Amino acid sequence: MTKTQIIILTVLGLILCAIGAGLVSVLYLYQAGLTASGPPQPVIVSATRPPPPPTATPTRRPTVALPPAQDTPRPTPTATYAVKPEQINERKIREITEFVEQWRNLSLPQPIPIEFLRRAQLRDEWAAASYERETLEAIRTQQAFYQAMGLIEPGVDLLATTLEAQAAGIMGYYTPDEKTMYIIAESVNMFAEEEMIFAHEYTHALQDYHFDLSNFFDADVSADAQLAARSLPEGDARLVQDLFTWENITQDQLDYTVYRYLFQEQLQQEGVSPALGIFTYFPYSAGEFFAVYLFIEGNYSWDKVNAAYRQPPVSTEQVMHPEKYLADERPVPIKLPDLGPELGQAWQELDRDVLGEAGFLVWLIDQTSDQTAIDGAAGWGGDTYALWTDEDGRLLLVEQSQWDSQAEAVEFGEAFTIYLNRRTGSQPAETVGAASIWMADSGPILLSRNDNRVLIIVAPDSDTLSAVRRQFDGF
Repeated sequence: MTKTQIIILTVLGLILCAIGAGLVSVLYLYQAGLTASGPPQPVIVSATRPPPPPTATPTRRPTVALPPAQDTPRPTPTATYAVKPEQINERKIREITEFVEQWRNLSLPQPIPIEFLRRAQLRDEWAAASYERETLEAIRTQQAFYQAMGLIEPGVDLLATTLEAQAAGIMGYYTPDEKTMYIIAESVNMFAEEEMIFAHEYTHALQDYHFDLSNFFDADVSADAQLAARSLPEGDARLVQDLFTWENITQDQLDYTVYRYLFQEQLQQEGVSPALGIFTYFPYSAGEFFAVYLFIEGNYSWDKVNAAYRQPPVSTEQVMHPEKYLADERPVPIKLPDLGPELGQAWQELDRDVLGEAGFLVWLIDQTSDQTAIDGAAGWGGDTYALWTDEDGRLLLVEQSQWDSQAEAVEFGEAFTIYLNRRTGSQPAETVGAASIWMADSGPILLSRNDNRVLIIVAPDSDTLSAVRRQFDGF
């Protein structure tokens, strides 16, 4: 690596560190990309074939009734190219490939297949995948979970509100199973935007060949661990993409990219909190900070980044605080009691998983200031939540967490108190010791602390709240 390259990486690292004070760069993206105050990030991709439309925290397979059957949308006829775009852009593709391989110090033994898709073709693929049974189940569970958290309003169809947004936002993807790279473009010529996408996705191809990306999508780990693992390849690729942009894309080209964006129709998602977008952007923003941190810690080499593929981060906390990754600080496992006997046969558990520091950040930032959310979520040590529903469709959410110290637990409790005051529009209806109860439109919400442990119960009524609370000693 040349001296110039090291200088550029150093400067970029300082920029990312400045952005990331306290929260890495998640809030930077939250403010700039999620509130529609500016163009979205150039790349909204996955290291695999696009996931189900909601790209927020993945959920485990639930046991839940499916929505009514719907007809799979019919494919939209699209024109075919007389000359393949990959042939028209052969010189650009070769130059970008050489740049990425040089910077990343990795190479492929042979070229990989490249396909250019129009936006309409991508929509058809998304629609077909979205109506598969497993996808529908996951989306329905996500919808119930976010509703219990107060992040989407009752009656919102998460599939309908996100399918078009995701199809409109994704710019390219690489599939480890097919070993193929896809670029979304309406023109046969690659503009600056497509060039940046290509640099990002080609980095995924390098990662897959050298480190096997299929290992980063393990469904047997928690949702928080899945999000953390994805942050390594996405952050790595985002870093290479930004290096390519720095050296090869002019300001005029970037301005034109913004110009093109301004003339695109912006989809408004009514009843959905923009805070959920943090889950979407997290692997790219926080992941890039994580990659830069490891690069600098590796004495300005890729050694620690490459080594991380053999031991990826296991929590979003490790991604947001890379020093905890290097210290191998792992989440504390939290075991919840079986609530079935107390709740009765009318209730069934939909999901049991880990929210993680990023999840608590999303929850808090929906109703609190940026800094309050950052400080409140920091100090997370581990958590587990359980989501239940009854035969009438009512929801029960139980979340128990452990914090690094009593002081950290108190700080989170104070932040969540601000959240609940604003969400309900009132002070607690009842407070006894370290436990308080608010009355929301959906029912009572309990916040209780015992030393460095915190319990949150979102219940449909007071009787259910009391029955569940009895299962937790000390709260």
